[in-house]
Amino acid sequence: MDDLLESEAAHIETEADEDSTAVSWDSLKGNADQVFALALDLLLHPKFSEDKLALAQQQQATGIVRRNDDEGQIADREAASSSMASTALTPGSLKSPPLARSPSPTSRHGMRAPLAAN
Repeated sequence: MDDLLESEAAHIETEADEDSTAVSWDSLKGNADQVFALALDLLLHPKFSEDKLALAQQQQATGIVRRNDDEGQIADREAASSSMASTALTPGSLKSPPLARSPSPTSRHGMRAPLAAN
């Protein structure tokens, strides 16, 4: 399929996660029906060749190994993990709504008391 798509100046891409799958393709106008049929076949009859799976596993492993090559990424991950740890909610950790203001002695029902005349 890869050779056929390449010879027709077309490509098909797939993407999936836990609850959705997407298939997209590009082709010349004259080959649209043929590429659409290939995309539909790929969606309805997926094949997982050993060499493509091995390549995907190798790419993922390389990404994991190299994620510590960029100090900016390390800092971002550490900042995200420490901010998540500091904002973790536990039962009873919020005595009042997090954005609520405590009333001041000079306020009543959320309104400021009038200023005293000098």
